[in-house]
Amino acid sequence: MEKKELVKYIINEENKVVVAVIDDCAMDLIDYLSNVIPNSEPVLQALMNLKKDSTLLLDSPYKGKAKCAPEDTFDLEYGKKLAARRAQEKYEKAKLRLLNSIVENFTSKVQKEVEKQSEKFQKISLEREKVENLSK
Repeated sequence: MEKKELVKYIINEENKVVVAVIDDCAMDLIDYLSNVIPNSEPVLQALMNLKKDSTLLLDSPYKGKAKCAPEDTFDLEYGKKLAARRAQEKYEKAKLRLLNSIVENFTSKVQKEVEKQSEKFQKISLEREKVENLSK
């Protein structure tokens, strides 16, 4: 399998500008979670199938720009590093925001299920007590 290039560059030496682009990363968070959480891929894939609005996918592209001051000497390697870090910062921020959203959503749904089960348990306990009291 061919490894994808993470950052692509648009270079305009005449204007002393370097733009770094991180693209084709919609599934990166899903892939990451699949790798760090054992056996999570089927669950994540099921969630994605349920969510036709793509709320589990990252937006893209993420761009970072480095522009050299007119009086400075253009340094392509420095410009690429700076632009890449700026793009990566936007990319990582988006991943963090999406991960927090997933956790909040999941936590909220689990809490609702806990409340339902608790109510069900209390109802069953009350019914059991009623039955026990009938036999006395």
